[in-house]
Amino acid sequence: MNLPKNTNLPFFAYGIFKPGQIACKHLEPYIDLEKSAKHTIKGRLVIRDGLLLLDPKIKIQEIVGYKIQFVEGKEQEAYEQIMEKEPNNFYRWNEDKVAKHLGINFLELRSPRKGIDQEYKTSFINTKKIKEEEYLIGFEDPFFSLGLDLLDEKLEFNTNNIEFNIPNASLFRGLFKNQMKYLLLCTIVERFAFMSINFKIKPTEAWNTIGNMNAFRISFNKMKKEFNLTDEILEKRIIFSTNEIKSTKYSVFKSDNSESKKNPMDFYYQIRNNITHRGKGVGGISNILNQYTRELKFLIRDLIDQEKQHAINFKNKIDKHQE
Repeated sequence: MNLPKNTNLPFFAYGIFKPGQIACKHLEPYIDLEKSAKHTIKGRLVIRDGLLLLDPKIKIQEIVGYKIQFVEGKEQEAYEQIMEKEPNNFYRWNEDKVAKHLGINFLELRSPRKGIDQEYKTSFINTKKIKEEEYLIGFEDPFFSLGLDLLDEKLEFNTNNIEFNIPNASLFRGLFKNQMKYLLLCTIVERFAFMSINFKIKPTEAWNTIGNMNAFRISFNKMKKEFNLTDEILEKRIIFSTNEIKSTKYSVFKSDNSESKKNPMDFYYQIRNNITHRGKGVGGISNILNQYTRELKFLIRDLIDQEKQHAINFKNKIDKHQE
């Protein structure tokens, strides 16, 4: 995706780059607070892979967003930030005329008939004006609310008519339930990285980048207090990769080693790999997998809460200038 034709024009943010949303932090250094404000464009909204996309050709809705004016001299750098993180096959640049000689750049939907979530598509088409909290993207994504809440629920299977002719069947049932929960949690972690960090990020990089976020360190210290864990206890943990026959130790943050790229997420990521790769190597951790799930859930939920509060505070700064 190329830069828009005119990078001096403001940017219409209606999705996760909108102030108060999950990816706006990447644009914060470039935004002119006094010249940015709420704005609407007519079109229709659809969702593809958790991302909000605007189709300007079907003008049946008022799309609520923000007109983002970038600081003079930093416009191209700001647009490059957007391009670096947006998936090329989802969007293309368009320009909307808001006055005779004034335009605004926005990202429009590519290939409107392909890969659209039909449920969202139907509900959006039947609604002329959608409340922002109903978009169900970014911080309002169901994975970050209902998905995390479901991890606390007890999984029940109707197995009354099934005979388990294998030894220790009840143990395997418990293991499989814990695997299901952990894999859902891994999906949430990677979905958060996809929306918050970079839409093109790969799993290994996603987990490592999250683990090196400043906010994650705060969440990590909270988690240790929540579960009465010390660095000494955590550093005794070791998990083996059955693929490469090597071990991964639990890395805690050290004040004298702040530049180290190793972090606690390496450990939880190795568990993820052992489970997803044909279920190998999970037998050795089946009895404590539930504990690891509770820890990781606490970490990611607290991290999302921190990021959301930061985004809301920044949005309030913009809104305050318009009062």
